[in-house]
Amino acid sequence: MSAVSVWLSDAAAVVGRDGAGWTHEFHGARPHDIWHAFECATADLSGPVSELRVRCTSPRLAIWDAETSGSPVDLLGADEVGGLAAAQPHTWALLGTGRYLLGTLDSYLVARLTRGTWHVTTDPRAWPVPEAARPDVVATGSRVGRTEPSVLHGLDVPIVLTD
Repeated sequence: MSAVSVWLSDAAAVVGRDGAGWTHEFHGARPHDIWHAFECATADLSGPVSELRVRCTSPRLAIWDAETSGSPVDLLGADEVGGLAAAQPHTWALLGTGRYLLGTLDSYLVARLTRGTWHVTTDPRAWPVPEAARPDVVATGSRVGRTEPSVLHGLDVPIVLTD
């Protein structure tokens, strides 16, 4: 068995294993575009997988619906978070109740992979949003749950957040 690595950038989901890699670009501005790119990039995986390593280099943040295990709402730059309350008061109110969550692209991906049971990141930035919407910060290299088999091609493997 070997590990599968996922790298999320501003424009693509790159999946690699044993020196081979698959890339699927996304051109939208919604978290669903990232999820779709990830699904496409992992569709060709074959053979046993020992773990899924997730790395994010994008400064963008995602907002998603916690009650629907990751239904997408929005993608935004970290500099846009401060004006969110005035620009999108309904979204801000839902962030305040914890119905909507905010996090890095890797935290969004982990939430989708675990059907919403994990909301974590390795990014220590403190965004000016209600506490209920923020992810828990974990150490790089932490195992943060397992993939839900019904979500990703039947895989049930540990997820590790990396740099």
